[in-house]
Amino acid sequence: MGEDGKRFRTRSGGTVPLRSLLREAQSRCFESLRARNSALDNKELMEASHIMAIAAVKYADLHNNRLTNYVFSYDRMLDMKGNTAVYLLYTHARISTLLSRVEDQVSIYMKSMRLDRTYPHRFRHPSGSDVA
Repeated sequence: MGEDGKRFRTRSGGTVPLRSLLREAQSRCFESLRARNSALDNKELMEASHIMAIAAVKYADLHNNRLTNYVFSYDRMLDMKGNTAVYLLYTHARISTLLSRVEDQVSIYMKSMRLDRTYPHRFRHPSGSDVA
């Protein structure tokens, strides 16, 4: 159903073709990314917006119950909050960034430590004292 609550009519041409749907979703994602003052250039923004648009359309289609009517809305499909693909992609990016920072910190910490070979689970600080 459309946002106005009326059903789409396929014979009268009231539906949105898939190409148009993807094009509109990509342009909205592109504008959203560009509005955030991203450090990416236009080519990278286009690639990211293409991925976001396809994910948003797929997720919006698949997360609805196939036996019930649902209201089609670009705004809801591309929302940064809630049960949307854009939100899941954003969350994945944030978690990946946090994990890479933790990985960097652990590698720095492990370089400053040295493993005591006599007991495999015992770490030794460079000063010679046991840590664990």
